[in-house]
Amino acid sequence: MASHQQLLYHIVFSTKERRPLLEDRDFRATVWSYMAGTASNLGGHALRIGGYIDHAHLLLRIPAKIAVADFV
Repeated sequence: MASHQQLLYHIVFSTKERRPLLEDRDFRATVWSYMAGTASNLGGHALRIGGYIDHAHLLLRIPAKIAVADFV
């Protein structure tokens, strides 16, 4: 019998001291793209990435074989 696991995580990062370092839309889009690529390189999949000028939200699918702490 086969089994399927799908583990979804909502991870939030903030900028240092909550500074508005992500004010520029183009830069912010570049950061989101970079985060998605990093998640993919680690074996995960970014379902949604977004945020505001001082933080980022990531909805990620992380394989069960990878510890969340190691992935983050």
